Amino acid sequence: MRAKFAVLLVLLTLFSVSCAMPDEAGINHHPPEDSAPFESPSSGGAKEQDDLPLGGDGQNVPDDAALFENNGRDTQDGPAPPEPSHGVYIPKTNRPSTNSSRSIAYTLFLYQGRVYRNTSLYRGDEAAAISGLIGEKVGYATGNTDGWYAQDESAERFPGTARGDVYSVIGHDDWYRLCMKESYTDSDGNRTERVWFFEHLDDYGMTNGYDLFVFRNIMEIYNGEILSRNWSHVKYVRHTNWDSTHPSNYIYRDLAGITDEEISMFLYEVLLGQFEYVYETAGNDFYQRNHQAHLYIYMDDNTVVELRLLEGGYVGYGHLAWYFVKIPGEAFDLIFNAAR
Repeated sequence: MRAKFAVLLVLLTLFSVSCAMPDEAGINHHPPEDSAPFESPSSGGAKEQDDLPLGGDGQNVPDDAALFENNGRDTQDGPAPPEPSHGVYIPKTNRPSTNSSRSIAYTLFLYQGRVYRNTSLYRGDEAAAISGLIGEKVGYATGNTDGWYAQDESAERFPGTARGDVYSVIGHDDWYRLCMKESYTDSDGNRTERVWFFEHLDDYGMTNGYDLFVFRNIMEIYNGEILSRNWSHVKYVRHTNWDSTHPSNYIYRDLAGITDEEISMFLYEVLLGQFEYVYETAGNDFYQRNHQAHLYIYMDDNTVVELRLLEGGYVGYGHLAWYFVKIPGEAFDLIFNAAR
């Protein structure tokens, strides 16, 4: 089995190409209008609608249909340029509509031709724990879409629906992740800090889990061996809790009876698993007909990676809907059952 993994990893690292070319419909199809790829479909809808970052007050928010229309691709000079030949391809985000009255649970901005939208939110003690990761200011998100198509790569003002100063994240590539910080007064009159991550998750091709930067950061593997892991511990939230309450009220639980070695092997499989666009491969009722679990990987730098598990061996990034890797049943079932 290790020999098989070694071959897969070498192919993945050296070539990062798909083992099978999807047809044109598979490459260009975009998610349904009522469930864009950045949302989290569930019976409760998208999460954290009352926690929009600066500029996300329900004004000038994009219409889903316009936002996720595949409007062609631009050439980009990133560490992993998008390739339609990958197993799945996330369409390029179009310019947000400024005349929509729909309220959605994310905001975004354009930086050097790439779209970044808000993902993880850190409040209070969590924000303090990652304060050392906030790097240099790279510019200012204007909160409007003027100049969306005319942005110069050296621009320091970023069009979009988010508004505020934008910073690099130390130890994380700007091509994938930036952040914004702000403070607010809670219901008790206390001043609280919070930090939003903004991530580039579109116009991007993926074949294996390793191709998604969030997964790749979890551990280092080479030639079929786990060289190092970048996480300290893992917790889970039951789906009923996740689906029925605000994230600030989640109950985080330990994975009883699961060793770090078993978690490492699970994550190893995630890195090598092949991505699927499950809206096409499993159907548009994918989220409704499968049991779910939610894992939280606590990284050594105090950031947290949310994984969403669905029955049948599917593992996805918590902030990217419809795109999942499929992993073997034994490795998956052990963690999935413990997280329910």
